[in-house]
Amino acid sequence: SLRLAPFFGSIGVAPPPLSLWGLGILFFTFVVALTALVAALSRSVLATAGLTLVTLILLGLIGQATHSQTWLPTLLLNALDGLLHGTAPGHYLRASAVTVVAGVAALAGAVRLSARREL
Repeated sequence: SLRLAPFFGSIGVAPPPLSLWGLGILFFTFVVALTALVAALSRSVLATAGLTLVTLILLGLIGQATHSQTWLPTLLLNALDGLLHGTAPGHYLRASAVTVVAGVAALAGAVRLSARREL
């Protein structure tokens, strides 16, 4: 049996159902697509990691500064906690839609840029 005690047992909460993890998985899929795009544009691993991290931080800061966080993929970071504490699932629809579109665009851009690169 899978033991989640280190994560949930210490706070006295039962683990959330697997269906609630979907928005977090969607966000991390976006992060992978963004990383692929940045990797296609940069030449080193350090630059790829740094630019991806800076982009994600800027997305969070833009969302906080302009109150547009309901549209940004970074909203999905706290979706699991929000859903467990009563936030309506519809609150995450806009961010989910933008995340899917941006993820597909980033992945398509990465494939297109990588196809041009010589091996």
